Amino acid sequence: RDAGIICDLGEGSAPYRPRYVIPDYQRFMQQGSDFLGLSAPGDIWEATAKLLMLYHHVPSITTFPVYLGNLDTLLEPYIKNEQEAAKAIELFLMHIDRTLNDSFCHADLGPAPSIAGRLILEISKKQQNAVPNLSLKYDRELCGNEFALLAADCALHTAKPSFANHSIYKADFEALGFDDYVIASCYNGLPVGGGSCTLVRMNLAKLAEKCQDSREFMDKALGEAVEYQLEYMDERVRFLMEESSFFDSSFLVREGLIQRDRFSAMFGIVGLAECVNSLMDSGLRFGKDAQADAFALEIIQIIDTLVKKHQN
Repeated sequence: RDAGIICDLGEGSAPYRPRYVIPDYQRFMQQGSDFLGLSAPGDIWEATAKLLMLYHHVPSITTFPVYLGNLDTLLEPYIKNEQEAAKAIELFLMHIDRTLNDSFCHADLGPAPSIAGRLILEISKKQQNAVPNLSLKYDRELCGNEFALLAADCALHTAKPSFANHSIYKADFEALGFDDYVIASCYNGLPVGGGSCTLVRMNLAKLAEKCQDSREFMDKALGEAVEYQLEYMDERVRFLMEESSFFDSSFLVREGLIQRDRFSAMFGIVGLAECVNSLMDSGLRFGKDAQADAFALEIIQIIDTLVKKHQN
């Protein structure tokens, strides 16, 4: 950590709440919240207003929620009049940008086209607001060309939504036993009703600086660094689960909006290109030479294997 190889990302060693919290907003829309004194919404105005109230109580490392829901799916059932819905959604998105002023706030759209999805894209293009960030769960069979092109046009004007390969994400999460997933905080796939206790990131470029050559990096340094990072992450998870009382006291748990067993932790990496370039002979470059790319892939596969072996 002192050498900058393992980056704690400002969380500290004793987190009192998870870094990423992914409430089951669909459940909230169906049941409301006893803790907040909210009944299930009945129209588009109540739907948008009550979501905004809940957002205020969803914690994260930044104190702002990192995930705001699959917005088109959440709002579509409440659209009875398109003109009225457009006004409600316009105010809803403006309120988010002005009060949740954090670029990590993220929302999803798709995978199927909807009136709500179209309105969100059209209004986002017009407003040019930075928050919320958006991802489209894209599946060519489900989205259709018209909705995909509308999203692409919005992205060209506002740098959002990003496109997530829905079929791949869905298959990955089904293989893990989860029936649904979200894209949160820019690019992180997480299960609905769960989240991530922590995120710790390894700077591979800094690690490479400590090694004489690629053999030392691959045979010794990489495995040791992964082990140290997992150990550090484990201690954060232990404190959060056993000492912080978050999962014993939060109304989000009590009302079934999040579940302890749907939380994991994220092992992050950065600096792969710089790492490869510094360790390769003869000036071979990541992204330009097949040998360098193969070496990069081998690094990722080693990390992947070691992390998957680990059970907290």
